[in-house]
Amino acid sequence: MVSKKMIFIGFLTLLILTGCNSMTTVFRGTPNITGYVMDKNDEAILVVSTEPEDFSQSGGNERFFDAVWASNAPDNVAIGEEVSIWFEGGVNQSYPAQAAIGELNTLSSPTPGGADLSEAEALNKALTQEEFEDDILTLQSISYDNDEDEWTVVLEDTNSYEEHTLQVEDN
Repeated sequence: MVSKKMIFIGFLTLLILTGCNSMTTVFRGTPNITGYVMDKNDEAILVVSTEPEDFSQSGGNERFFDAVWASNAPDNVAIGEEVSIWFEGGVNQSYPAQAAIGELNTLSSPTPGGADLSEAEALNKALTQEEFEDDILTLQSISYDNDEDEWTVVLEDTNSYEEHTLQVEDN
């Protein structure tokens, strides 16, 4: 028969092992959003997807771009970078949505041959050289012209679908 002492020791061991367990969350599967950091403030980053979803069958927009103000962003994340984010906790379903970052991965940003800036740096320069007020923009295209030594950045307003084409010097 098992004594009370053995039950107590077993319970105590289980309690100690549970207390030593790391509470690290591992995020797996598809990110909640992948897109470009289009704005940043002291508390969050605005990430907007580049691939539209079609909700016209249910009475919604034909070209809807996911957008989220994501809090808990690392300080080193810059406007113009492409990121994948997994959310932690609930999501406020406003537009743009609001959520806390559980995990953030920065995707690589190529620098074309002959260019000084990477794509992320060129997008950063385009977004910070113009005033867009409260527009929520998505990146439509970005290209480098080696002969002109400049970038062409095409942005689209996610509400009005108005396009903005910006030229950015590569320096």
